[in-house]
Amino acid sequence: MESHPQNSAAFVWLRGKSIVLWPIVELGFLRMSSNYRAFNVPMEEARIALEQFASERGAERIADDLPVLESKAKKSDEVTDTYLANLAAKHEFKLATFDENLVHSILASGNRSRMDFLTRSSSSGRERRRLMRR
Repeated sequence: MESHPQNSAAFVWLRGKSIVLWPIVELGFLRMSSNYRAFNVPMEEARIALEQFASERGAERIADDLPVLESKAKKSDEVTDTYLANLAAKHEFKLATFDENLVHSILASGNRSRMDFLTRSSSSGRERRRLMRR
């Protein structure tokens, strides 16, 4: 979304990279983009923006193939982040995020090579975007 405060940082990071999108990422984008408390974009515009983003970058769409119960978040507010990190690790992708406060076992083990932190996130955590890449 062009109105995203970290839009420029994301597009700089994206240059020359291939990305994959999982349905859970696309659903999160549509949910946040159209949420009246976030960006309040009409759903049809959000859908068009997502398709344009994916098309312009030649994004590969692949299935969320990690059983939910194999991703073991410790608290409710870690469920999605942990699932995405585990899914990325399973496929040997990196999880890219604006959320420098993301807590996950791959970080606890000191393996930051599985993560790309794009820039400092907002204190509210609402301005996050996750992309997967090889």
